[in-house]
Amino acid sequence: MKHTVQPKKVVIHMGPHKTGTTYIQDVLKKSVSQLRDSGVDFIHDTETHRASLEIAAQNYDIALDRLKKTSEQVSNSEYDTFIISQEDFSGGLPGRSKRGKVYPRLTKNMRVIAEAMKPHTVEFLFFIRPEQDWLRSCYNQNIRYRTDYSKFEDFMSTDLRDHSWEDCLSRARKVFGGQLLTFEYSHNLQDGTRKILGRCGIQDFDFRSHQAPINTSPSRDVLRKLERINEVSSFKETAWFAKRLVSSNWSPKTSFATLPPPRFSSDHLASVAFPHLTNRVRARLQKQSVPNILPEATADFEEMFFRTLPSDVVMPDVTRSCIQNQSMILEYHFRGKSLLSKNLALCISYLRRDTNMSDDAKNIFHTILEKAGILLLNELSTRWLISVLQTFFDHGISEGQRIIGAGGYFYANLMKLYEGERALEGLDPWSIYASSTPAVESKFRGLDRFNLGGTDLNLNTNALLLEMSALDDTAGMFLVELLLRVQCSANVFTRLDRNRKAKQIVIDGFEDTWSFFINPSMPHK
Repeated sequence: MKHTVQPKKVVIHMGPHKTGTTYIQDVLKKSVSQLRDSGVDFIHDTETHRASLEIAAQNYDIALDRLKKTSEQVSNSEYDTFIISQEDFSGGLPGRSKRGKVYPRLTKNMRVIAEAMKPHTVEFLFFIRPEQDWLRSCYNQNIRYRTDYSKFEDFMSTDLRDHSWEDCLSRARKVFGGQLLTFEYSHNLQDGTRKILGRCGIQDFDFRSHQAPINTSPSRDVLRKLERINEVSSFKETAWFAKRLVSSNWSPKTSFATLPPPRFSSDHLASVAFPHLTNRVRARLQKQSVPNILPEATADFEEMFFRTLPSDVVMPDVTRSCIQNQSMILEYHFRGKSLLSKNLALCISYLRRDTNMSDDAKNIFHTILEKAGILLLNELSTRWLISVLQTFFDHGISEGQRIIGAGGYFYANLMKLYEGERALEGLDPWSIYASSTPAVESKFRGLDRFNLGGTDLNLNTNALLLEMSALDDTAGMFLVELLLRVQCSANVFTRLDRNRKAKQIVIDGFEDTWSFFINPSMPHK
């Protein structure tokens, strides 16, 4: 005889996004015992979360299967009323995808949820926040985590400008009638929690143990910086790092000068081993007398980050022989970028010459990076990121800065040499190796070859470099940025991991020796 399941009440809190859902979920999660004493259970687990993500991605069959498991959980429970809270049940956050309309599949999403939860009675709760206020909050969220926009006006497509909750919800109201309940959003998020609990028959709830949420919206100053980082980004895949530092108001600890860096002497033992290369070392810095076109050391460098260089500059037909010409060339290379990035490059250009302005250029270089370095992290191209590290190597004010600069400079340039040689050989940066064992004999005795997946050289190299980055905050953040760019680009490290994954190679003792100590997903071209 088939067992008859008694229908139970399931309150589906659908958010939407940016209406205090995180706070509400946190309160309910911490109050499970109190809720159960009132005959109510809160289901907030991996299964429902993944189901909500599948719904937002419109993978309805997968979502249906996941939610049916939740429905079985409800059927087998001793409780009569349940709360499920997932804002992605409404759909994707505006700006998260290229779809312009707000929750265009809302009714379909609700149908899938209702179907999955049968035979239980479903009630949908939706909080209404004023349209412009809500869209601005969605934009702020987008700016913090994505790089698609740098102005609210660009975010506001035609569909978003015409958005109204009445239009958005009209079809769902016709289909679900009284099963869809809407409430006015309140900045006092305890009010929203009370409304949800009220639908479960709980009228008295003690909020004293639940702190009022801290407003996590970025301040105007922070938002302006996040927008600018998006606008001038040279490496969008790692923009999140600079934005996270800005959002948390992080600043580097002051670097203190230690002993001056040792200088190369022409009678050093190196000249015995490499007499010709020693001549190159002597000639690395050319002595020049140059005018002072540096910015003032007391300038407002943060404000320079918001001043944009002309984007219609053409490459001047001049040589780099004088600093004025070099400044013109930098105007071209940094066209459309910030004045701050160009002035940092100008300081580096001074320091690549043996001039009467070296002390001033060094002081301004370090002042820029201590005061506004996090703003430049993502704007600088990788070429100039390496130049910054080289300048820390040559002109660091502490041993830590010089070690970081040396490590980062040689790491990047040796990789550049290797990748350049592969390009000369016509090898695709993402190519799959023909063999997983060495196919030719090594011609350098003592540099061991290795089998694919049978070495920790890649992992230890990156781990040691990351350890170096902790020697100094100011220089270290640029080394961390370089490592992040390596992690998401085609190069020897990601290629080794990709090939090992493709060939499903597991060697005893080297199971977790991935380049960044994580088993990566397959990179895309």
